[in-house]
This record gives sequence, C-alpha cells and structure tokens, in this order.
Amino acid sequence: MLKVFSVLETLVEEKRAGLADLSLRAMTTKSTAHRLLQTMIDLGYSAYSLAMQSTLGYRNPLHSTSLGKALLAWRDEREIHDRLGKMDFAKLAPHTITDREQYLEQLKTARDLGYAEEIEESEAGVRCMAAPIRDHLGKSVAAMSISFPLFRFDETKKAEYVALLKTASLNASRALGYLETDAS
Repeated sequence: MLKVFSVLETLVEEKRAGLADLSLRAMTTKSTAHRLLQTMIDLGYSAYSLAMQSTLGYRNPLHSTSLGKALLAWRDEREIHDRLGKMDFAKLAPHTITDREQYLEQLKTARDLGYAEEIEESEAGVRCMAAPIRDHLGKSVAAMSISFPLFRFDETKKAEYVALLKTASLNASRALGYLETDAS
C-alpha cells in the first residue's frame, strides 16, 4: 500500500514523472510501478493514461492532429482554405485549436520547422509530432508521426525525436521521387 501512495505523491509533486522516477520513489521495479499505475488508472484514481486511444481505420479531424497539420501544411494555399472552410473546429481535447486563424499560424509554423506538433489537441495526456511524406512534385501525400504519453516525453530529447522523424519522412518521400531543394 505504501508503494501506491509513493506513486501518487510523485505524480502530484512532479506532474510529469517518468516510470523510472516513479519506481525510484516507490522503491520498486519499473514493471511494478507500471502495474501499480495501470491499476490506479483502471480503478479511476489517476487521469494518466498508459495507452493512446488509436483505432485502426478511424479518421481524426485534420484540425486536431499533428498528422492533419503535416498533411495540410504542404498543400497549396487554395486547397488549405477550401479544406478549412469545411471544418467545424470542434473541441476534442483540452488544447484543441478551435480558431481558424490560430490553425493557419500552426500550419505556417509547421512549414517553417519542417514538422507539426500537437500537445493534447486530439487526446488528453498525449503529445504528437508529425512530418509530411511528399511526392515527386513536393506535395504532401501522407504523413508519419510519433506519439508520447505526456508523462513519458523527455523535453531534453525533443531535438533527437524531431531529427529521427524528419529523416524517416524524408527517406519515405525520396522513395516516392521527392527531390529536396532549398525552396522545399
């Protein structure tokens, strides 16, 4: 029982404690800390989720995901505005963008950085980054992403995550005939 309280105290004090921190504070193994946390979640005692709610074949709205931003940001302006005109920008999670102008700014930021990001815009407790997969014309035809439960995201490794994501998406794009230029 003391281990459960140690896990709870750590979550309250540190908000985004990783599994290693939880196991250290509870003086137990990572697998035991994971099991304790999962049990607390199953019983409704914690808002932390250890699994994301992705369903094969399910389509999320473009405005709430990093994948949607990565797909849309590298399309031409007319198509972007046409698609935005059909969106209702419904709030799906704590930080879903519900304003068209703010979303356009996010698309510009994605183009500038070469990847898109969302933090709790599609699902509470989840952070995602996505990069476009482009065809021989430079048009985004797909996207790939990496996702993390918030409490497991290591901000000090963000540059590494982004580099891996952008490299993988560039390799996939090259396989489709994309040739990187200074303008792209």
